[in-house]
Amino acid sequence: TDQEGSVEWSDTFGTVGEDNLRAGYFTSDGGVVAAGSQWSSGSQEDVLVVKVNGLGVNEWQHFFATDSSEFAMDILQTLDGGYSVVGSTHAYAPFNEHLHVKLTSSGDSLWSHHWGQVNNQEATEHVETPSGELYTVGYTETSGGGSKDMFIFRSTAEGDFIFQRTFGALEDEVAASVAVTSNGFVIAGRTNSFGQGGNDVLIVRTDSVCGPLFQVFGEEFDPVEIEAASHLLHFNLSPNPASSSTRLTSRHRLTSAHLIDTQGRLVRAWSGPVPEELDLRGLSAGTYQLVTMGARDTRSSQPLIIVAP
Repeated sequence: TDQEGSVEWSDTFGTVGEDNLRAGYFTSDGGVVAAGSQWSSGSQEDVLVVKVNGLGVNEWQHFFATDSSEFAMDILQTLDGGYSVVGSTHAYAPFNEHLHVKLTSSGDSLWSHHWGQVNNQEATEHVETPSGELYTVGYTETSGGGSKDMFIFRSTAEGDFIFQRTFGALEDEVAASVAVTSNGFVIAGRTNSFGQGGNDVLIVRTDSVCGPLFQVFGEEFDPVEIEAASHLLHFNLSPNPASSSTRLTSRHRLTSAHLIDTQGRLVRAWSGPVPEELDLRGLSAGTYQLVTMGARDTRSSQPLIIVAP
């Protein structure tokens, strides 16, 4: 569209199957490159990259295909004029792996890498730094605090592994976006371990080497003053702040409760029936997160502050 929103051109790309474009990027020649997936024969997805010029004319298409499924989640034009694509592949292991593909400026394949260990890992977005290194974010179920954890993956301009850091706690943390700052990175995504229950926004700020080595989650923020939904608040804590114990009351039957510290570590757990009086003796003063589970896997959480007696 033009700056007033009027359509200048439009086009479609795909076959008789189900096709998806998940990311687009303005190119240095005034065109657009987009990446996603195209269904091949059977029930498999292949990576699809489409390049059009400023008038919407299709210049080339690139497919990355194996005998299994893979799809692209993000694409960018690199400093050398080529294109970097990240996403997921199921071709090399019995689980999903983080896929990284590099193309030339004309859409020819230069190299591909797949990264993962013993469980699912998928990439969602990446950035290039002035040095040419690439930093990718997404989620991994291999390492970290438990379930899905955010990761930031540092690689060379050729896609070779340098290091990976994870951020997460007992439940799921998934990164959706990453941005470069003057002295590090900002990663944005969602969390089930912290906040008011359900999915909450999680923003992680790192230094230039993606540290600190030990993660510390700070206070909650509420920039638009959204009231917590009453149906998510399944329990109350009194007193809070507490010292040696706190009383847990709920209108619902709770099957378990977990207390998590600011580094994402599980420090205490109670299984159903969860007692009304929670013993906090032996725990250091500080801010914790109490996570409860109820019937039909309903989940709720809220901060618990422990003070010295």
